[in-house]
Amino acid sequence: MSATLLLSLNLLSGTVIRTDEECLRYQAKTQWQAARKASIAAPEPITDAYWHALLSCLASTDSELRDQVGYEALTQLLRNDIPSPAIIVQLFDILASDIQARADNANQTYLPFAVLGFAEVIRTDRITPHLSPAQRQRAVDLISDYLPNIHDYRGFSDRDGWRHHVAHSADVVLQLALNPAINRAQLNTLAEALASQIHNEYHAFSEGEPYRLARAMVYLMMHPNATMQDKTNWLTAPFSRYEPAKTDSVHLRQRHNLRFVLLELANLLKGAPEELQQSILPILNNQLAQL
Repeated sequence: MSATLLLSLNLLSGTVIRTDEECLRYQAKTQWQAARKASIAAPEPITDAYWHALLSCLASTDSELRDQVGYEALTQLLRNDIPSPAIIVQLFDILASDIQARADNANQTYLPFAVLGFAEVIRTDRITPHLSPAQRQRAVDLISDYLPNIHDYRGFSDRDGWRHHVAHSADVVLQLALNPAINRAQLNTLAEALASQIHNEYHAFSEGEPYRLARAMVYLMMHPNATMQDKTNWLTAPFSRYEPAKTDSVHLRQRHNLRFVLLELANLLKGAPEELQQSILPILNNQLAQL
């Protein structure tokens, strides 16, 4: 990787505001559409400016640029193993810094897409390790702080497209849960973060969040470092704040979310190893009966 590329990526810190103009200036849309039309894995050549443009497109207020150029191009490039390990680490640092700083654009669509892009960077590490143990710990700590502190529950908007903070954050947990390098303590930290939204009492989920939360939980349970006691604790933890005798709006929302996630979890467990089904489903069914 060139020194110029390192410099240009380093300039993309959480303090830099990325704009639609930057996305358009570097012609990311034109280059990506040409690559798709030609059925090639990536635009040729990928310049320093192109990586800059993709992150700018993730911050675009135009949902087409954000979804179909910024996110789609970044995802496909990562999944086709185009970036070098050094670039992957740079992308990790950039997106992690933005998430930690809660960097966002004017209509608050960049931050949830920075989280979604971060999930894709984390995915590369479970396939071919690029991150250090310290960087994996940073990822665990970052998403475990971010997820419980989400208060923007907007999903899809006809005007702005997707935001979906909770679902995108659950995708980061999912990718970490699929990584064999994640240890037991980290699994417990991630499960605790998921629980904070599973028993959400402020908003009734309606746009696919329960499925994404349940999917992440299933893969935490399937991780070889998770013990049976861990799995039992993870299932019971979301109920710690639920009071079935109360019927106010707060507890009705909480009941809705708990039930919705547990039903998704029960459905997903049908595809899990038989041993996990036999150990978890009785606990899960007992909890559903209480709702």
